Amino acid sequence: MTRRSDDRPGGVPDADPGAVRPSGSGEILERLAAIVESRKGADPARSYVAQLLAKGPDAILKKIGEEATETV
Repeated sequence: MTRRSDDRPGGVPDADPGAVRPSGSGEILERLAAIVESRKGADPARSYVAQLLAKGPDAILKKIGEEATETV
């Protein structure tokens, strides 16, 4: 069983305080989520995000996979 830094039992240890994190990654994800949310009701003929949302989870996950491979 793992323990947190305050010695309480827990399934997930505390994050490494010395870990390198991308600057502003939380803000970027919040902005991205806001854009996706704003496009949910958009016309799929005018919005690529709306097209993906209309096609469903498989199309969305395929696009995420494509973009993820470009970042590696």
